[in-house]
Amino acid sequence: MELNLKNRTEIKLSELIEARNGTQSELEEARVQLNETRNELTERNTRLQRTQTKLNRTELKLGELMKTHNGTQSELEETKKTLNETRTVLTEREASLQETRGELNSTEIKLSEVLGDLKDTRSQLEESRRLEDVSRWDVLFTPPYLNRIFTKQLYNQLTGGWGMMENFIGVNVTVGLVEHFREHHEERDNCEDIS
Repeated sequence: MELNLKNRTEIKLSELIEARNGTQSELEEARVQLNETRNELTERNTRLQRTQTKLNRTELKLGELMKTHNGTQSELEETKKTLNETRTVLTEREASLQETRGELNSTEIKLSEVLGDLKDTRSQLEESRRLEDVSRWDVLFTPPYLNRIFTKQLYNQLTGGWGMMENFIGVNVTVGLVEHFREHHEERDNCEDIS
């Protein structure tokens, strides 16, 4: 029994040593794994710090870009405002231009009328210049005499009217004087009655 106990004790001791060796090797393995895990954790921590640094730089750059964007946005809004003001001015100027075109058309119509009047006036002036060559006989071209039989009565009217002119010797012959003769000494009605 003693042997048996000794054997058993030795076996137990051997098992314990083996268990201790196994535990020690497990412990060594655990230490190696712990060191590997620590190294991996350190490496990951380093990568995390680098990533955090990159993130910080990116956030700074994003902040700068946001400021630039806000500045650009403000510039864009200011440009839109200026564009709208310019459009308003353009619309006002277009309306003014339309009004000026209307006035121009009206002026062109008036000018055309004035040119027509001027043409008529020139024509009348040319005709009056031709009348400078009027002879005393041109009176016979007027309706009381032309294409009618010349009678004693027509003769008397013709000479009688001119005889009255003797009273106006020394008077300046003006348009007013001629109009006076036409209005107060016209014998046309009597001449036309004579057939």
